[in-house]
Amino acid sequence: MSWGHTRRLVWVACLALLALVASGCLSTGSDSGSPDSYEALRGIVLNPGELSPRAAVVGDWFSLPRTAPAYTLEPGRTEDLRALADRYAGKPVTEGLGPNFSPDLTSFDTGDGWFVAVIDAANSATSNGGGWTWYEAAWRNETVYHPVPMTQGPCPAPPDARTERATLAFFERVGVPVELVRPDSWQCVGDLTIVVVSPLVDGLPVIGGFSSAWVDRSGTVVQAEGSLQRLTPIGEVELAPAGEVLRRLVQGDARVAGNCTADCTLRTDDARLALVYATNGGSGGHDHIPGGVVDEPASRLLVPAVLAPGDASITGSLPAVSYSGALAISSALLVDDPAQAEAARRADATSTDPAATGPTCTADSAEYPVLAVCTSRTQPSAGVPVLLTAVGERYEPVGADGCEPLFALDPGDGTGPQSFLPRSGTLITARVAHTYAEPGTYTVVVRSASRCSTPASPGGSEPEFDLTAQITVTVTE
Repeated sequence: MSWGHTRRLVWVACLALLALVASGCLSTGSDSGSPDSYEALRGIVLNPGELSPRAAVVGDWFSLPRTAPAYTLEPGRTEDLRALADRYAGKPVTEGLGPNFSPDLTSFDTGDGWFVAVIDAANSATSNGGGWTWYEAAWRNETVYHPVPMTQGPCPAPPDARTERATLAFFERVGVPVELVRPDSWQCVGDLTIVVVSPLVDGLPVIGGFSSAWVDRSGTVVQAEGSLQRLTPIGEVELAPAGEVLRRLVQGDARVAGNCTADCTLRTDDARLALVYATNGGSGGHDHIPGGVVDEPASRLLVPAVLAPGDASITGSLPAVSYSGALAISSALLVDDPAQAEAARRADATSTDPAATGPTCTADSAEYPVLAVCTSRTQPSAGVPVLLTAVGERYEPVGADGCEPLFALDPGDGTGPQSFLPRSGTLITARVAHTYAEPGTYTVVVRSASRCSTPASPGGSEPEFDLTAQITVTVTE
């Protein structure tokens, strides 16, 4: 196998914009239409381990438009790979394995090289989409039949303008709009420079959607990588106020991507609108599908988010840049109950100052969190809605019988707990716009329990569980 398959130097999360399958755009800014108009957005999953606050230099707030596009994602198909190769070649291409390609690959010969993808990943109904790789023929043949050891490491100098132009021209030729990513440390393999790009969809960068091109000293792209996915427009979706999105970015209760971790400081002055991959549903951290509760496969989305750079030293992966992203979608479209849309908008408009210190989320465990609860405001006023978010998992322990897994959120004011079932999978993120009628101190509790009538037999089986996480909300006059 080649370097492109045996040594993955660039994390490709990502995107080849191969097919925009047209569908009707949905209404925005109001709740007209059916109650399920935005069901694909309700239940976007958050990671309990990413909900802690981040250090941030909060300067001028960025501005956001009223709406931005959103998409559902499907795995690419063999015909999408063919279309990519056709665009590159400027004519119909032929299918056939190149030199020394594995039989689990499909490839198209463009005359001067090959586009390849893993067959099962490209055609599997359950796959999130496989990647494509381009090999220039002369370079590929040389590396197969006359291999020379190549060392990866920092480049002696950043790529020159010709190298960058060659990269942009290649992706333009295959029909994938991109922008250059300028890492702190450019990487080279032998005398090849790896140029990293971020795909653009509707002119917006895709957070974490890195692709790459390997360029030789003559300015020729000898290898390139991207991913193979189909996008179907949901339409223009309503965005939250900039102050609320900034709060999410800093506080963490809607952070959905990035490698800016605890030792990283965000720079919000340079934050901008982008798109991010998200999942509605999914199976949790098991080595099996938990029995009896996987209602349907998880859905994949590409949704509006805000991208902010971070100050941190990133090592061991490409590109060497740090960043974080947070959902920019209005809470009106995220709450589980569409009837709470207007209350959710008010919660967005009155959330905690993004510069405020202190957590707005708590988890069941600091070291290995699996359950968490968040509030958009720790000190709301009576009569003003606050957004409460519960994050966790529902599953049946292996070996137990008669289980009725519970996942519930109790606002703590006597209105009682509200139970949730996932729209797919076992992972749950539930959002509720709740209004406290009276001043006071309330304990918001999220509970996840297996509730089995017949416990699992001892030894080697998954234990039953009854977990809680809680946060205090102090309601003022």
